[in-house]
Amino acid sequence: MLPGRVPSERVSTERDTAWQAHALALSRLQTWTMQGTLVLRSGDDVSRVGMRWRQTGDSYLVRFTGPLGVGLFEVEGSEAGVEARFADSRRVRAESPEALLEREVGWSVPLHGLRYWIVGAPAPDGATWKMELDDHGRLADLEQAGWTVVYERYGDIDDLSLPERIRFSSESVEATVVVRRWKVERDPV
Repeated sequence: MLPGRVPSERVSTERDTAWQAHALALSRLQTWTMQGTLVLRSGDDVSRVGMRWRQTGDSYLVRFTGPLGVGLFEVEGSEAGVEARFADSRRVRAESPEALLEREVGWSVPLHGLRYWIVGAPAPDGATWKMELDDHGRLADLEQAGWTVVYERYGDIDDLSLPERIRFSSESVEATVVVRRWKVERDPV
């Protein structure tokens, strides 16, 4: 072994240990708010919207806004179901957020998985086909539920590292989330 070189087994072990500590910190993250931008490309269609996501336990409220903050619609969900509210006061309920967005807006967005992916974790109820870690033990790439998720940039919020730029894609959709602001509340240890 050359002086100053770290065996790849040791690097892998250190990365795995860092991931386990990071995943534990993320698991304690039950209440958070993210503000940013979602750019969604499907074929020739491109949508660029502001996005504000408030997650509290299993309940969420995602507000999508157009230029100058004009409200487009919001999606609120919990274990009881999901409802979208539109700027024209129309309300629509559905079994899943994915079905609702596809039917009402024409977007194929995996909101259920995105809830986890957006904080840098795999969805716990989905099979993970591939997961690669960066040098700091955070997700770098993830393949899950037919989607590829690439973490392009992280930022530190207190002592927690959270994604600031995420790309996710399937066979027919490419999307990017750029986070402008995180607010987190962690459950006590």
